[in-house]
Amino acid sequence: MEFWQHIYSNFNVIAFSIFGLKVHWYGIMYVIALLLALLLAKFFVRKFQLDINEKHLDSYFI
Repeated sequence: MEFWQHIYSNFNVIAFSIFGLKVHWYGIMYVIALLLALLLAKFFVRKFQLDINEKHLDSYFI
């Protein structure tokens, strides 16, 4: 039970590092959230035939 009271001090915020560049967990979550939002927006554009094309939609996310 002692472990759960100090879970944040035991948690490593760095997921991995590439060539000395540290990649944090929250950075990975931001990338996943943006990609999911882009895919969801493209789905709604196709399903409801909205007035925006997919190339224009991509420019909002890139």
